[in-house]
Amino acid sequence: MLYDGFVNLQHFTGLILCLQLAGAPATGQTALNLPKSKQLMESTANQKTSLKAILAEKKDKRRVLLIYGRDDAQRFTIAQQEGLNADELAERDLDVIVLIASTLNEPDRQFLMQDEFKLVPAEDFQGWLIGKDGGIKHRFQKPIDSKELYGLIDQMPMRKAEKN
Repeated sequence: MLYDGFVNLQHFTGLILCLQLAGAPATGQTALNLPKSKQLMESTANQKTSLKAILAEKKDKRRVLLIYGRDDAQRFTIAQQEGLNADELAERDLDVIVLIASTLNEPDRQFLMQDEFKLVPAEDFQGWLIGKDGGIKHRFQKPIDSKELYGLIDQMPMRKAEKN
């Protein structure tokens, strides 16, 4: 399941930002050792862009499934990702951002601990569904079933308008 320190999800097509996993060497290679133009994931571990800025960039354009997991509980973040389907994500303009506790920098951790997200760093897993308006639409403490996730999105007013 791991390749060069990244979760290996070959069936996704550029919709996942994945932080480098704990203890993995920073090799500079892509998640699947593909040319930069064909990368399926990118690491945000070494980027200077804050999570707050990344989410602000996506506002009004994309929905976000934000997943947080502790290093010793990565089975939950992996389980959440494995249940997703690239076509369903693309149809719903949904990006997935995976945050691993040990790679999360302090400003991003503090941002997530604020009132809106209410991150509890001791929890094994936390997730947030963020709408195109930038608001949190759903919080969850365990991996959410993909059908339930897609159902939540399909009930959103903007999504209903997109379908028409």
